[in-house]
Amino acid sequence: MTLRTYRKARNRRGETQATVDANRVAVEPAERQVQRAKARRRSAFCALFTKVDSIIAGRDVSVRLATDNWTHNQDGNSKPVAWTDGETIWVSRGRFDNLMFPSGDQTSNLKSIDALSALKGLNYHELAHVLFTPRNGHKPLPQVK
Repeated sequence: MTLRTYRKARNRRGETQATVDANRVAVEPAERQVQRAKARRRSAFCALFTKVDSIIAGRDVSVRLATDNWTHNQDGNSKPVAWTDGETIWVSRGRFDNLMFPSGDQTSNLKSIDALSALKGLNYHELAHVLFTPRNGHKPLPQVK
């Protein structure tokens, strides 16, 4: 599997040229189509839950997929499946892919109630933290302490 990425780079004359990183985009059309379908599924998930969470919270709450390189503690041995900073809900992309595309299947696993329930549970659990967990900037924090 050969993958490529294009990033903008400027040469000395100020002209923009695309450099190629051979680790991102599939060369074969069938594989590229599968990757695009998976990317659309990921994007749709984030867009849907961003909208729903923003409506429930009454303010902007974005949902994003995070890489699996992020760890919860400094030892690097705790990789949460979802977390929040109070404004953004992050769901592990690896966890999402394991639920939606089990064992590397090309088709989506939307017919599985368990996969949808797990994703909804992760999202709404973190939304509850956004709504009800006091942060350093919140007014009632001294009363809670």
